[in-house]
Amino acid sequence: MQDALSPILVTGGAGYVGAHLVRHLRSRNCDVVVVDDLSNGRRPRLPDDVPVYETCIGRVDEITRILRKHRCRTVVHLAASKSVAESVRDPLVHYRNNLSNSVALLEACTAADIRQFLFASSAAVYGDVPGGIVTEDANPLPKSPYGISKKMFEDVLQSSVEHYGMTYAILRLFNVAGRGAFMAHEDIAGSEPSLLDALAACRVRAGNTDKIEFQILGNDYDTEDGTCERDLIHIDDVTEAFWRSLLHIAETGKNLVVNCGSGTSRSVKQIVHRFRDRHAPSITPVYAPRRNGDIAKICADISAFKHATGWEPVHSELDKILVSISEPS
Repeated sequence: MQDALSPILVTGGAGYVGAHLVRHLRSRNCDVVVVDDLSNGRRPRLPDDVPVYETCIGRVDEITRILRKHRCRTVVHLAASKSVAESVRDPLVHYRNNLSNSVALLEACTAADIRQFLFASSAAVYGDVPGGIVTEDANPLPKSPYGISKKMFEDVLQSSVEHYGMTYAILRLFNVAGRGAFMAHEDIAGSEPSLLDALAACRVRAGNTDKIEFQILGNDYDTEDGTCERDLIHIDDVTEAFWRSLLHIAETGKNLVVNCGSGTSRSVKQIVHRFRDRHAPSITPVYAPRRNGDIAKICADISAFKHATGWEPVHSELDKILVSISEPS
């Protein structure tokens, strides 16, 4: 089945998720090509023999040439602006990068006769969901321009690619976390650190001090302890989820739209306190105002993904994730 998928072009392949995925795909004997503008990605994360093109996915002719040169059969689209807070401050940047440039990428894929297309979408497409547990058929009501931009490209993809003989998978990623087996000592933080990136950085800064404050953004949400609740999924489970999804669409010819989370939610307060108690006793949690665009509570129902592909998370226990980020970079 690798022959039906490979070579695979990964956009954003020098980023945190992308670099893990590239190595995972190579472990599955796939040839991989990377396109990344390196605004957040880092070339040293990738093996030296992986072809990397430092360019924008919005350049249709150039991306078409790359796809044809390497005779790619599959595209995995990870490249995106990913900051909820930044999308609230400057929405048009997210609409350009996540929608306009993604449509341009899709044009290049049709010109190069790509057969499979996997899109890394986001749980942000859902917004606040009653009860917090969300299935794929929930009515999407994104709260931020980031979430809106992801949903808009989902709609473009679903309404157009079948006209060009392409099958697609859309994975709505929840909170990807941890360091994987391939990058155990790599600095994984992006342009705007996630909760766990910030915790890891705080632990490093706290090395020579008795106490250091760590801000929890908001403690007045309608949740059990007042802080946001999140579904954390280990990066190694995510890369395997991508692989299973690619196999599914190649083998069945059927499209796939699924949640990719652990199926368990934890509050920010729980996560911070667990990390402090086990890995960074000098951290002192303090509360700060909410961040615009944040969802109060969300947790993936992953039963549809399990049923379709047999995938299930096996690395996403909270303690395992926290151990992985507490290791030195």
